[in-house]
Amino acid sequence: MSTYSRPAWFVGASWGSASDQTDHFIANGIWENGYTDRYLDRVREVEPGDRIAIKSAYTRKTGVPFDAHGRSVAVMAIKAVGVVTANQGDGRRLTVSWQPVVPPREWYFYTYMKTIWKVTPGEPMPDALLAFTFAGQPQNYELFLDHPFWAARYGGSRAWLVRPGADGQPLVDTWLDEEFVSLSAAHLRALGPGSTRDEVQAQVQEDYEHVEYPQRRALTEDYFAFLTTMSEGDAVVVRHDDHAWLGRVVGESAFFDDAPRLRRAVEWMPSEVPVKALPPEAQASPGTSRLIIDLTQACEAIEALFDEDERIPANTEATLPRATDDLAAELHMPTTWLDGYISLLGTRRQLIVYGPPGTGKTFVARRIAQHVAGEDRVSIVQFHPSYAYEDFFEGLRPVTLEGSVSYELSPGPLRRIAAAAAGDTGNPYVLILDEINRADIAKVFGELYYLLEYRGDRVTLQYSEQPFSLPKNLYVIGTMNTADRSIALVDAAIRRRFPFIEMHPSEEPVNSVLESFLSDPDNVGETPDRAALLHELNSQLTGKLREFQIGPSYLMRDEASTEAGLSRIWRYDILPLLEEQLYGTHTREQVQANFGLDAIRKAVARKKGQVPAVEGADDEPEA
Repeated sequence: MSTYSRPAWFVGASWGSASDQTDHFIANGIWENGYTDRYLDRVREVEPGDRIAIKSAYTRKTGVPFDAHGRSVAVMAIKAVGVVTANQGDGRRLTVSWQPVVPPREWYFYTYMKTIWKVTPGEPMPDALLAFTFAGQPQNYELFLDHPFWAARYGGSRAWLVRPGADGQPLVDTWLDEEFVSLSAAHLRALGPGSTRDEVQAQVQEDYEHVEYPQRRALTEDYFAFLTTMSEGDAVVVRHDDHAWLGRVVGESAFFDDAPRLRRAVEWMPSEVPVKALPPEAQASPGTSRLIIDLTQACEAIEALFDEDERIPANTEATLPRATDDLAAELHMPTTWLDGYISLLGTRRQLIVYGPPGTGKTFVARRIAQHVAGEDRVSIVQFHPSYAYEDFFEGLRPVTLEGSVSYELSPGPLRRIAAAAAGDTGNPYVLILDEINRADIAKVFGELYYLLEYRGDRVTLQYSEQPFSLPKNLYVIGTMNTADRSIALVDAAIRRRFPFIEMHPSEEPVNSVLESFLSDPDNVGETPDRAALLHELNSQLTGKLREFQIGPSYLMRDEASTEAGLSRIWRYDILPLLEEQLYGTHTREQVQANFGLDAIRKAVARKKGQVPAVEGADDEPEA
């Protein structure tokens, strides 16, 4: 067992248009963050004595040491390892004793693309990566191939929903009696098992000229899945009305003279399977005219149905734990309010928290998400004006394969966490959409917008043209900064899909957060009057200025405990924010005169009938 308790750091050696800096870093005993505005706080977390490795992340489709079934695999090459000997504290440079890894060692599956990755020991996957990198141990591929997320993508066994189409129950009865599943293939000339997609498409184009192109495209996907992707050992689910049957493919595809022409032999279970015992993906309406639906993301749940003793109980859903007193103490908020937040999230599965800056919307969302789901099942996405569907869900990305550039369909954060949730239905997963109102939400969600309102249904995806549903154990928390856009401007479609929770400085529980924080003597420092100052400032921002009130988090920073630090925060954070928000109604001079720290302190003192304790607190030189 490793004796290391500190995290290790995996860092990149190129960024932007810069060339690979690995040799430069090793020769000079350093590592540098090439960005001036990113990852600075994360680099400051690194301590002397921490282990560090230079990595390069990419994907590969061929030449991997396991059967990936022709799919691209995430790869991370380890090019150097070392120990940090000094941290400059500027977020930019570390001093490192490096040891080059020649040739680089390649690690698969559990990778990270960004410049710096903090990997903390204590869980099987991080421990395996650390042992591979720093102890030279081989990678156990089965650890990852057996995980539901990667098993669904790279595993050999798949699961399928096969639909009888217009032929309905009579065709299902034939399937069960004669032990096969089939496609009509009335006009399709015989194609052999393992035919390529191009071969199938060309044959369909020629043999089905009499139908419209959307139908030809659907036929191509169905025939290719049936001929080539489906294989012996795969699970098959057949559902018609309120009845469902389960079987296993036991033969290759074959063409017959009589209808239905294209068949695969199936060994059926002796009795029906309760529809409610099926995973949600198999219960939902497919949302497509296709007859062959890939259910591999729910393969684990479907495989459990073959053994009655292991069947998942009907309607088993992830439940969210209630708020604890420890969580309430950490957030300085009442347990009852946090319980209401969690209860609403559990009932509606998605919500939006809105309020002015500094009210703790994102911080509280992250802590509640970690409380209900655990840190490993939480993902956060920052929305911005240029964010699009292709970034959020899936889109085409350039990849380099054997020296040439091609485009591959790449999953975004929603697709990835949805796949993980679908493969782990007993546990909740949470996706946080930070500053959700900064993007065009309808454009970002695309056809998935429908699924926010109808979680049990499926839609056909615009790129992969596969049916997709949002797992019921995936919860979504959006945060909305009302300084950017008033909630009154939110369109009705968003309001219908999300309940809204306000976190406002003048309302509980936010109104009392700073006082609760300062009730701990360790947090008071030289500035015990912070709560009174904030209340006085916000009392002057009422009526039409209500959305411009300041949240308590500005005054909960460590530097706010000193008089100089409080003055800096007031001058360089709070006043510039107010100047921007009050532009057009207040001049810069009026903002400084009315809302400066000295003016607010005097106002507090006047209300108490006292002389201000500190004079000239705003007299720090201009930056």
